[in-house]
Amino acid sequence: MIFDFHTHVFPDTLAPRAIGKLEGIASLTPATDGTVGGLLRRLDAWGIDRACALSIATKPSQHHSILAFAETIRREHGDRLIPFPSVHPAGEDALETVRQIHAAGMKGIKFHPDYQGLRIDDPIWEPVYDLCAALGLVAIFHTGYDPVSPDLIHAPPAACLAVAKRHPDLRMVCAHLGGDMMWEEVETVLAGRADNLWMDTSIAPGRCDPALARRIIERQGTDRILFASDCPWGYGMESIDYIRAMRLGDRAEAQIFWENAAALLGLCV
Repeated sequence: MIFDFHTHVFPDTLAPRAIGKLEGIASLTPATDGTVGGLLRRLDAWGIDRACALSIATKPSQHHSILAFAETIRREHGDRLIPFPSVHPAGEDALETVRQIHAAGMKGIKFHPDYQGLRIDDPIWEPVYDLCAALGLVAIFHTGYDPVSPDLIHAPPAACLAVAKRHPDLRMVCAHLGGDMMWEEVETVLAGRADNLWMDTSIAPGRCDPALARRIIERQGTDRILFASDCPWGYGMESIDYIRAMRLGDRAEAQIFWENAAALLGLCV
């Protein structure tokens, strides 16, 4: 069984424009057309059983449309996809939206500090973090470098650790193996330093040296690593091969590919 903790989809009418814009920013060739159908076809081809489908609220006005899209995904594809809506902390309705996400039965929320224009440790996030923790919602963050903000990293490893320490009941997932393109700092500053922090492996293949990635994984603990592709910006088979080539052992692979995600999200193992 394989669970992909980090994929992205858009409504069919929005997908061409969104993928085109993001492709230009990231200079990456997308693996899908950005639609739910496109993702499901890729998951089938890669042998991936289930996945989280993440959205990003780049402005507060998107809260309701993103939640509605997440509800549609859950209703139509809940056997394969677990949607994570998004909240912009600057919105006047941010806390109410978090409550609505929980009431709708969602498992968690995706935050992207770079696209939201706020450091992960900015005080504006504190009420949102507190409420997510109280409601048991998983919070997944883009961390490290992002081409949309190349000169200002909004979620560096040290700031991620500070948030985890201030909010010990908040279950945090730091995407991109703790910090895209900042993996030396992840190894020394973040890995293994907080029991309420998980890392996903998205975008690391081809970017993070496998030896360094293995050290991070071992220091973090294989029970708090989540397999992820970042589809459509990452490719599932490449991501699977990247983990298997580390030869972490059958037990560790079972944890990373399925068991950790199932436990974190309360799924049947």
